[in-house]
Amino acid sequence: MGESTAESAMEKESFMELLVPESSKDLEDVKELFLRYEKSTGVSLCFQGFQEELDHLPGKYGEPEGVLLLLKIGGKAAGCCALKPLEEKICELKRLFVIEEYRGRGLSRILMERILNEARRRGYEKIRLDTLAVMKPALRLYKSVGFEEISAYIYNPLPGALYFEKVL
Repeated sequence: MGESTAESAMEKESFMELLVPESSKDLEDVKELFLRYEKSTGVSLCFQGFQEELDHLPGKYGEPEGVLLLLKIGGKAAGCCALKPLEEKICELKRLFVIEEYRGRGLSRILMERILNEARRRGYEKIRLDTLAVMKPALRLYKSVGFEEISAYIYNPLPGALYFEKVL
């Protein structure tokens, strides 16, 4: 019996769910992930209206032009990603984040592939993002899926800010 209980626990741990958060609990999970994301950057995101973003989720990431994704592993919030309209036919990728204990499993790539598909499905022709030069794993992911560095398209006062775009 102990073996089947252990197997059941392993199955629960490995069960992955990628969803658009609708319940207040799921939106609270996204809010917590966004806060952990900000903390992981080591900088304040107040210049982006971060507190207002948290207070009004899904806000600018809402359907139909945007999308907010929550990744759960075994029912526990593990990662997130968001998409918002930027200009006609151009959207922006925001808040791609996986918590530390789930890193190294390819979950960021899963989130990335899904968000790219969501952007295409909404008719966007290009997707942009801004990031920091110190975020080496993120830079590798962006480049591996075809993002190319571009000049600044939005205000970002942080040292080492980089800007990328991908044709969809």
